[in-house]
Amino acid sequence: MENVATSYRVSGNPPLSPEFQQQLRSLPQEYSPNTRHLYKRFIHTYGTHYIQQVRLGGRLRRLTSIRTCLATVNGYSATEVKDCLNTGLSVGLGYLEPSATTSQCRTLLENQDSQTGSQQSYLNHVTEVLGGNKWLGEVSLFKNEFFDFRKWQTSLKDLPDIVSYSLVPLHELIPNPVVRGNVNSAVNQYLKENAIPKDKSPKQCVWQPNLSADCCPQNSKRGRLQVTVIKAWGLRGDLVGKPEPDVKFWYGPHFRKTYWIDSENNPYWNRDYDLGHVEADHELKMEVWDKDVSYDDHLGTCSTQLQEGSHTLGCNLSKGRGFSYSYTLTCDPQLSGYQCGTYKPA
Repeated sequence: MENVATSYRVSGNPPLSPEFQQQLRSLPQEYSPNTRHLYKRFIHTYGTHYIQQVRLGGRLRRLTSIRTCLATVNGYSATEVKDCLNTGLSVGLGYLEPSATTSQCRTLLENQDSQTGSQQSYLNHVTEVLGGNKWLGEVSLFKNEFFDFRKWQTSLKDLPDIVSYSLVPLHELIPNPVVRGNVNSAVNQYLKENAIPKDKSPKQCVWQPNLSADCCPQNSKRGRLQVTVIKAWGLRGDLVGKPEPDVKFWYGPHFRKTYWIDSENNPYWNRDYDLGHVEADHELKMEVWDKDVSYDDHLGTCSTQLQEGSHTLGCNLSKGRGFSYSYTLTCDPQLSGYQCGTYKPA
């Protein structure tokens, strides 16, 4: 937000200082690899552009950086964040009533991560105030608190600062057409050599589970689950003969079952199951059974909640000495920890 109190402008054909004219006369008529250093020295002294017009007044600028992926996993798009911030700032400066802010916007502006337990906020603000009194630019986003803002606006007439200016290429000041063209070429070369490189094209994720187009997780507690049924030992089944064990396990809506092994107290399956992309907040429940003619006999149950990484677990059985299994939970990008519920910036 800018308030312009006054402006000043250089004429279209400003007089040149004697020193500047002398420097122009010392430049060679030819711009080549042999004379380039002289033109570069001229640019280092006078720059590439000159200020033609300056505007004085005041400016209030509030810069907000968004942790895009943390906002996304909390259910907010960059557009929603921008709209809510604009509304909140308008409320704080007295241009809108607090009732203009929706309940969803109020929740967003509270800036609290409610999905991953992260201690980070998804919005960070920096306020810049130019001109006027020593107001710090503190503005509520929830209620009208514009008294200090109005005082600052009033003070700009007596305490202005530079809020904007217009630049014109330096070569347009030079009367000699040959030197003017040479300086223009030298400036273009200088800008080309010193330009800040463009950012690489943003990464895009297409048709990947739980990832938005800009590669942010859309929901927390998501990942890929792989389970291995390893072995059991010391099983006790029928009164006569050895058990014929198999394993059944459940994870949320997923169910898998091993083959049964004939007459074995110490079965060894070592069978892998890839359950694919899952919600990571369910319980993994493993059951060992003994196949029988009339009805199967339940030998025991093991269960666990998921943690990121690879884990080998075991438990005692009600009708057996023990059972062993393992699982690997690979969290979606930027998620980690218990049940993949922790946000981890890339």
